[in-house]
Amino acid sequence: FRACFAPVADGASCTVQGVAGSTTRQLVETLKLHRYNAELQGTLKADCVIIVSNLNELFGKNGVLKPRLDPAVFTDVADMCKELREFEYYGWVLGGCGRLWCADTAAQYDEWLIQLLRVPTSYGVPWHDGVSMYDTVRFRPDGWHISGTPENMRTVAQFVHEFAEIIVATLLPA
Repeated sequence: FRACFAPVADGASCTVQGVAGSTTRQLVETLKLHRYNAELQGTLKADCVIIVSNLNELFGKNGVLKPRLDPAVFTDVADMCKELREFEYYGWVLGGCGRLWCADTAAQYDEWLIQLLRVPTSYGVPWHDGVSMYDTVRFRPDGWHISGTPENMRTVAQFVHEFAEIIVATLLPA
């Protein structure tokens, strides 16, 4: 998924590029690399960065919720918050909810998500669970990935654009 938005509030631009199947740690490294390359090439880094992630590291290779929450996930979430704060405007669409990803263990997932969301809150990173978006899109038969239909892409782009407008309108620049 890739989208480039017209300027949002205050003339800030927002570019979105998806990295499917990544863990929070992998997304942190991707964001660091983006920032490093922008600095190295003398290009401007993005005005507004919004990470959309579903905490893949909470699930085993079989798509089943792991039996325990690895404490390292808290470190990875904190590292993401620190990296996001390197940008002028930033936000995180994080987690969805248990009923979307693991009906049999939804309550456990939701409990872990509540614990993890305390981290971006403590760093002042705006977050959204994304449930309102996920509830309106169609998924591929695997139940994990959003179908790449034009309608879905418009829905996701509109959601992210609206979140970016809120962020730019309310967050003091870094």
